[in-house]
Amino acid sequence: MKRRTVLLLGAAAVVGGGAGGVGWWTSADTRRRPEDHTDKAAVAKYFPALGPLVKAHWATNRDGEAGGRSLLPSPDLVFTAVLQLQPGKVAGLVAGGGFDVVAAGVHLSSFEKGLSNYLPAGAKWEHSDTFDDEVSSRFDGGRCYLDRATDTAFVRAVNPKGTAAPTPT
Repeated sequence: MKRRTVLLLGAAAVVGGGAGGVGWWTSADTRRRPEDHTDKAAVAKYFPALGPLVKAHWATNRDGEAGGRSLLPSPDLVFTAVLQLQPGKVAGLVAGGGFDVVAAGVHLSSFEKGLSNYLPAGAKWEHSDTFDDEVSSRFDGGRCYLDRATDTAFVRAVNPKGTAAPTPT
């Protein structure tokens, strides 16, 4: 009897389209999810060490709740950006030392796939744990990769601190 009740309740929730059911279908609807955002001001205030910015393309995990594949999205707000910096900015940042060339390229999760078009082909990403702390100081944590040849930064940060978060307008 218990098994039948559980099955009936589950079917009723999906068919009835309660708040949970609607949310599942909405988050899986890729037509409603923008691929990326381009508001430089929203990004610049969170990453002052990288500014001023020439271009910004960014996404958050709340733009589609893990690409529409998960019924239980992460409680963390993951913010990912591909940023075009001023010419020569990366060379200036890396000149301070402490950066290492990363053997592998950056990997994108399902909600970040829209940013793949903005990653430079053949990038030689450089990384520094110390610089991560500076760049992601307004977040609980994060990582920043820099490409000298294209003055591009790839940033992934988690849970902005403060009341305002970089969210789409």
